[in-house]
Amino acid sequence: MRLIYKTSTQMSILLFLIIVSSFYWWQTAFSSKKIKINFNESNIVPALNIEEAKYTGYSKDGQKFSISAKLISENTNNNSIVNMTQPKASIETGKNTILLSSNIGELDINKNLIFLKNNVSLVDTLMNYKILTDNLNANLNKSEFFSETPIHFLIPSGEITSESFIFKKNEQKMLFSGKSKLVINKLY
Repeated sequence: MRLIYKTSTQMSILLFLIIVSSFYWWQTAFSSKKIKINFNESNIVPALNIEEAKYTGYSKDGQKFSISAKLISENTNNNSIVNMTQPKASIETGKNTILLSSNIGELDINKNLIFLKNNVSLVDTLMNYKILTDNLNANLNKSEFFSETPIHFLIPSGEITSESFIFKKNEQKMLFSGKSKLVINKLY
């Protein structure tokens, strides 16, 4: 019995040494210092996402504008373009305020251009009208808005539908092109 006791002790010590030496061998063979992650060679492109963001500034002619969105993310192809989810814009021109909103949009920061898509709304508070369309582009520097998709132009006395339009705020011009229809509400 004494021989078994001595042999089992020796086996336990040997097993303990094997486990400890295996642990040290594993650390030297698979060291965490040897792991390298090179972002230039991988397909993962890091992107900046900002929730509930707001961007404010002034156009070249001094008009104050503010753009906010539920989510803003950088465009991986162009650093000056920002992708927006549920963007809202406000452009102040003296006594007037123009409000823009949509479900999807892009902002070119360098050129002050806005590209809005999907359920777009433009409201002019001074002139009391509303424009509804699926696609609207705006040049904040020139205060110009245009759409290549059909629009609904709602005014208190009626409605205009058209295939496309251009609105030049500084020139006080609104041009409708393509098939257009004017409906005037009956006044009592």
